[in-house]
Amino acid sequence: MTYNQLKYVISVAENGSFSRAAKELFIAQPSLSNQIKALEEELGTPLFIRMHHNLKLTEAGHDFVLYSKRIINEFEHLQSLMQSYSSYSRGSLVVGTLSNAGYMGITETIMTFQRLYPKINVRLVMDHSDRLIDLLMTQEVDIAVLDTNEAALKENDFQYVQLEEEPFVVILPKNHHLVGRTALQLKDIKNEKIILPQDGSHAHSVISGALQSEGEQLRLCGQCSSTEGCIQMVGCGFGISVIPSSIAKSLKNDSFHIIPLIPPIRRKIYLAMLKTSYPGSISDELFSFLQTQFR
Repeated sequence: MTYNQLKYVISVAENGSFSRAAKELFIAQPSLSNQIKALEEELGTPLFIRMHHNLKLTEAGHDFVLYSKRIINEFEHLQSLMQSYSSYSRGSLVVGTLSNAGYMGITETIMTFQRLYPKINVRLVMDHSDRLIDLLMTQEVDIAVLDTNEAALKENDFQYVQLEEEPFVVILPKNHHLVGRTALQLKDIKNEKIILPQDGSHAHSVISGALQSEGEQLRLCGQCSSTEGCIQMVGCGFGISVIPSSIAKSLKNDSFHIIPLIPPIRRKIYLAMLKTSYPGSISDELFSFLQTQFR
């Protein structure tokens, strides 16, 4: 049984004639007759009572036409629905971002995308990178902006691209003895009390790894689950911290001084999604859009 055969039976029933139905369907009458005969043989029951100048539906034929119309109506609705997705006139998208994505302009860029596709429901989920990777794997987010090492992305077989590379800077309390320096080296802060993001975070591993690679020992005096927590501790004079430059630029507080590191320590920001995301999907569209905005 095929979709066309359903249409053929409906047309014959509505026209009351094979010849008129054939003209309406733009097919040859013998072909139409053979199609319906083959269908009746497949079903094991006649659909029409064929008389010399008359054509009537059997009881089975009446039911067949009734259900065929429902099926064709649902099929056409399905086609229309899928076309609306392909044209991005409906659908949803869950985007995972770092909690400080707004400082990098990522949240604003996603909102620009939302304005381009107003019928797509975009939802943001902010979390740390390890959690975002888990959410990608379980398909609870469709696409994510995160800071991590490339090995983690390869290990999970993501489709990914680097969006940008951001330097870290040193943030000091206003009365700190290093205030006034135009730049700092790692050796300059080796004896300072340092506040870092929590152990296990990408930022912690990048900063502590850079210090240890220089042979310097960490004098860790505090750890925070967020960069904002590190900043608050610096403001209280508890120690110094190393934070992303995008966040440092947003600080408008006389309690802090910001000094770049030489050579710079950088974190890489990646855009990632599952390779199973199909070409032409709204996730794929956002993936391409973000690449163009950050290059």
